[in-house]
Amino acid sequence: FTPSEPSRLDAMALVQLDMIIALRVCHAQQSTMDSEPDAIEYARVVDADYLRQTWDVETFPAVGDNSTKKRVSASLLAGMEDVANRKCILSYSPAPKISSDESNLAAAPLSIGHLILALWWCHQQAAADSESVFPPLVKCLAEQTALLLGLEVSLHQELGTATGEDSVRKINAQILELFDEKVMRSLDLLSGEQNESLSKIGLERILDEDVWIAVISQLQDSLVAARRDREASVEQWKADTGGAGVYTDSWGASTRPGKSNRRSPFRASMLRSLSL
Repeated sequence: FTPSEPSRLDAMALVQLDMIIALRVCHAQQSTMDSEPDAIEYARVVDADYLRQTWDVETFPAVGDNSTKKRVSASLLAGMEDVANRKCILSYSPAPKISSDESNLAAAPLSIGHLILALWWCHQQAAADSESVFPPLVKCLAEQTALLLGLEVSLHQELGTATGEDSVRKINAQILELFDEKVMRSLDLLSGEQNESLSKIGLERILDEDVWIAVISQLQDSLVAARRDREASVEQWKADTGGAGVYTDSWGASTRPGKSNRRSPFRASMLRSLSL
């Protein structure tokens, strides 16, 4: 919208709660005759005051509890999300965890599992390079794939198409392995692919900070659910076995008491799957 359009529109009726909107950032020193365009920021609408013509919004993307909330005037509206076009393009299916699934992967409809495998390939390429600058193709592919994964997962959750308890648990667990710092660090250090002194590990080394923050904010529900499921599974295993032996979770990762020998379920099969 141009600066004058919101005054001619019923912006309060157009904008719905939970919608992503663009807001014009006006600077006090900037006159109305300036040719420079106003800066734009994005926010999610959390409440509306129809009497005062204002919205309560939180910054978008937001990470965890660090989102900033504020009240803004409807006159600052610069754009709004077209919620009618919210739809998923990928099916809600996890990446295969065993080699027998690989023969069917290429023929299967494109799914979230394909994005997960692509991101694991990017991580493998980066892990094999000790330099901090990665090939442009790997970096570009990782960033675009991560953004698409975050969008697809959040849309499936919003539209109620993230169904099937087994699929949800597997996808959440696979996302945890890709984006959880504690899990990724244990995998990298175990395989000797990562320098322990580096502050960033896994995909965080490849992605720009803005991309990483945006993707984590969209995957937050999946990460929280996966951590909760894993903690519950470990506690149940301890109660059943007394902590003896090797714990194997539902997606194929193993943990031996007192050792960090957890292996990724994709590490051996990922490259073969992508080459089909």
